[in-house]
Amino acid sequence: MRLDSRSDLRFLLTVWGVTLAAAAAAPPPAGITFRKVIDSNGVLPGQIDVIGGFFNPALSGTDVAFLSFERAYKRFSLNAELGGTLRRIATSGETELPNGQGKVSMSVTSMSHPLIRNGNVWWETEISGAQASSPGVIQYSQGTLSLLISDAGVDALAGQNLEWPSGNEARLTDDGRVARLLADSGGRGWLIACDSNGLKLLNATGGLSPQNVPITYDWSVYAEGFAFHYGSNPPRFRRQHLGVVQSLEAGYNTLFPTGAILGVDAIHGDGRRLLVQAWHYHAGNFYSGIYGWSGGRWFVVARQGYTLPDGGLLNAFSDTEADRHSLDGNSFLLLGGIDGKRSIILYRDGVLRRLLSVGNELEDGVLSDVMIDRNALDGDRFAFHATFQGGRSGIYIGDFSSLVPASQKTLENTFESGPGARGSFGVSGRPNCFYHFHRSDDLKQSFVVESKAGDGTPLRFSFDDVGSDARRRFYWVEEVRYLPAP
Repeated sequence: MRLDSRSDLRFLLTVWGVTLAAAAAAPPPAGITFRKVIDSNGVLPGQIDVIGGFFNPALSGTDVAFLSFERAYKRFSLNAELGGTLRRIATSGETELPNGQGKVSMSVTSMSHPLIRNGNVWWETEISGAQASSPGVIQYSQGTLSLLISDAGVDALAGQNLEWPSGNEARLTDDGRVARLLADSGGRGWLIACDSNGLKLLNATGGLSPQNVPITYDWSVYAEGFAFHYGSNPPRFRRQHLGVVQSLEAGYNTLFPTGAILGVDAIHGDGRRLLVQAWHYHAGNFYSGIYGWSGGRWFVVARQGYTLPDGGLLNAFSDTEADRHSLDGNSFLLLGGIDGKRSIILYRDGVLRRLLSVGNELEDGVLSDVMIDRNALDGDRFAFHATFQGGRSGIYIGDFSSLVPASQKTLENTFESGPGARGSFGVSGRPNCFYHFHRSDDLKQSFVVESKAGDGTPLRFSFDDVGSDARRRFYWVEEVRYLPAP
């Protein structure tokens, strides 16, 4: 018998009752669609040798940015697919920045996270000058490459020399700013952000100013402010939200056994909630999980030993991958293990759903590894790096819009207030739901003024624009489920 394809082989093995890896490969969950951006058999713009591999995909709509290298770890490059067209943005040792600002320099040890939003791409890298190298953030916008944040620029902002410690590489906020945590000679943390108005020091004054923030803190910046984690056993969580410093750790210890030793790997946050990958040591064993805070309440998102709806058993989360989870809107994309296989997991509406696992079949290949990055999720799509049995790898985009329903809903019609107006909203406060009270001046960018956890009793949100110089403001309440329905 002549076998014309692998499907013929799979049929033959089924008839004979033989079990091999090729026959055992399972498809991803029904309802998820996938699109290949590029794989190692393809050709990138400006490519000289064969593609050796890919790293760190970031997604915005249908656009994706990612890193690549050619055979033998040569020609590290930043690439993007924008509007359906692949572009090489920068290659280490070759790409010159305008105005004599230096040459892009990167290696396998300096693979930071590409950032992408609305066709713009940012990336933290080394800038090699005539005399020395220094860190910086480059920007690619409308076909032009420039140096957005320079080492000299942040030193001038702080009035002293600042260091760029590893593990704190540039991050993109939910309102489109590029943020970075820097350190002074005393080990204090300076949180900066850059937008169209230039560089700004976010924690210049107050309880979370550099004098009170060691560089060992983990951090998150978002439209309404920023958050820090520091310490362990017990961990501490602070945020500055709309100018007010808040302590969030009340109730955190109740998530763990009495007497357990506690630690935190990373935080991800925005105006609605804080999400934490954490571990605890108890009775001679280590355990890990993902935990959330919103509306004054801590809750469990995912914990080692959980059984997913598809029957898979959730394994421990890796501390080295804690910064690769991706938060967008009311969804959280996790990188974890299910039944001993690295998997991409979606958390939405209080439910964990497996999207993809090692061993799944994709494009007539069987996955040997999957990887995401902290900017991989955008709405109902996610970008990921796939490696297949046999060594082929590529950048892909998955779409789960037909599998998972949208999570949030607006409970009140948008209310428009004028100068000097006061008012309030009442909602039912359903158990295991959370309520976010939004304010907006233009219906384009909104800010979460307050969040509350529902317990079955009515909740009320109030606003007071007396003394405000805003000509008009809009308010609404958003309901989100972070816990399974009771």
